[in-house]
Amino acid sequence: MLDVSGPGDGDRGKRRVALPQASIRYHSVLYQNRARKAKFQADLAPAEDRAVRSLKNELQLTSNTDFLSDAVALFRWAVSERKLGRRIISESASGEGRVLIIPRLENVSPAVGLPSRHLMDPG
Repeated sequence: MLDVSGPGDGDRGKRRVALPQASIRYHSVLYQNRARKAKFQADLAPAEDRAVRSLKNELQLTSNTDFLSDAVALFRWAVSERKLGRRIISESASGEGRVLIIPRLENVSPAVGLPSRHLMDPG
């Protein structure tokens, strides 16, 4: 299935079209030299929406695109670090460390396991 819409259509006029696999490959070859932007849409709970808006405001980001682009860059870096077996640590001025633990992020680590207790956030 392929979602099809024209420029500026937004969600209006969008339709799903079933295409054979060969047609999809041809479609991607046809547009190989053209830069196409993908559209991303997320359904957020009210609390998540408030969190995103608050972060955008705090970071002085004016668009969801800029927010998502920065978030993807940060997550891409975190994934690459965990793949190398490195921990993601936030260190205070006094040297106290907190380890970031996100279960999905831990799944890419070569040695899946929680960090030692002394580095974990006490609360």
